[in-house]
Amino acid sequence: MAKAAELIIATPDNDGGSAVLVRCHVLVRRGQLDTTPELQSASDSAMAPLTEAVTRAIGNGTFLPAEPTIIVISLWSTVHGLAQLLLAGLVPAEADPARAAMATLDGWRTGGTPISPRR
Repeated sequence: MAKAAELIIATPDNDGGSAVLVRCHVLVRRGQLDTTPELQSASDSAMAPLTEAVTRAIGNGTFLPAEPTIIVISLWSTVHGLAQLLLAGLVPAEADPARAAMATLDGWRTGGTPISPRR
């Protein structure tokens, strides 16, 4: 199993550490990373606001009924994936990253009008 310190050293910090936390969070959940209470606390703190918002959206019928963690990881990975693509200069000039992110959000909504920004 990987050690948390080795993973943190090996992961570039070009987004303020978010990628490290998400990567650690996923590996911990898969049982592929030895963790510490501090690492678990940081991971949980990073995901908590989004998890709370998603849970409310499921509860009030805005989002489809699903396990909140599935939606959280879907949204979190979309935004961070887009950020990595933008930082690497791999998003075509004609693409609209905000609309792409909103499309993922729209996919979890229960019917109605999509909230994706229009051009």
